[in-house]
Amino acid sequence: MTPPPGMSMIAYGQTVTLNTTDATNGKLQVLFSGVSGIQQDKSTVPDEYKIESYPNPFNGTTTIEYNIRPADITEAMVFDILGRVVKKFEPYEYTGQRIIWNTNGNLSGELSSGVYFFVLRTKKNFYSKKLLLLK
Repeated sequence: MTPPPGMSMIAYGQTVTLNTTDATNGKLQVLFSGVSGIQQDKSTVPDEYKIESYPNPFNGTTTIEYNIRPADITEAMVFDILGRVVKKFEPYEYTGQRIIWNTNGNLSGELSSGVYFFVLRTKKNFYSKKLLLLK
C-alpha cells in the first residue's frame, strides 16, 4: 500500500506508525488493509457443548454424558447449591465421554435432596449441568 502524498507509513508487526508533513487541514486519516480474516482452530472446541444427564431428577445414581474431549478436561466436579465441592472425579473416571455419579461416597458424606451442579473444567472454559437429587 502506498501512503498518500506528504505521509509515510512504517509497519512493524502489528504496530503502524504514520508520520505526516501536511498540516493544512488538521485531520489524520488512518487506513488499514491487508487483513484477510482470522481463523480459529476448531479441532478441540466443539461448535456447541452438550452435557446431558439421565435420569434427571435422579435418586442415588445418574449418568452424565458430554461431547467434550476427555483429553481437554482438567477437572470434573459436583457442587452443592452453596458452592461447596461434594464430589471430585478422578481422571480415570472421565476417560470416556460419560461419568456415572453414585451419590454414595461423596466428600461431604450423605447428600440431601436438592440442586447440584456438575462442572467440567478445561484449560479455557467451564461447562456445567444442573442436577436434581430427589430422595
